[in-house]
Amino acid sequence: MGGEIRRGEDGLIDPEALWNRLPNEPIRAFKAFEKYRDMGVDRSLRKAAETYNTSSTGSPETRLRDLCRVAAKHRWKERVRAFDDWEAAEHLLTLARQKKQALDLRVATNMAGLSKAAARIAGLDSSKIPIPEAIKLSKECQEGLRIDLGDPSVRAEITGPHGAPMATGQVILYLPDNGMSHRSKVADDVDDDPKP
Repeated sequence: MGGEIRRGEDGLIDPEALWNRLPNEPIRAFKAFEKYRDMGVDRSLRKAAETYNTSSTGSPETRLRDLCRVAAKHRWKERVRAFDDWEAAEHLLTLARQKKQALDLRVATNMAGLSKAAARIAGLDSSKIPIPEAIKLSKECQEGLRIDLGDPSVRAEITGPHGAPMATGQVILYLPDNGMSHRSKVADDVDDDPKP
């Protein structure tokens, strides 16, 4: 079999060791693995075999058979799965960093705008602000605070027919939480498999 996978002091597999050259893995086999690994979602042993330089001068089927043996011996399937998982995690981390940078910029921009608006509002004579405008300003500021603090900005009440209370039972509430749903006991007569 191929060489042993490196392990850290905690005994866990070093993930990078899975897609780096293994101990006792010939360079030619590792170079073939790199080509296979770097093919991404379109990878296949058949495609890799087209460029695999074997000692045999046989047909493409012979090269494929030789490559399959090398792939099994050096656990290519396990190694590319680890590489793909790592790559996906790195992509998610990059997206999270970009999202945080965009949020930081948005917050800084909003803070600058609020600061300028606050300075302008502070200079206003409150007795000269019409009551409807003062109410509107108050509501907008309250809504902005709720959003900034992460509080719900919309409230929904669930009632039965004609606004009557619902009997106890179960309802699925679909919330904006990445597709997760939360169950709440609300009504016996509610369909147990609602359509979102």
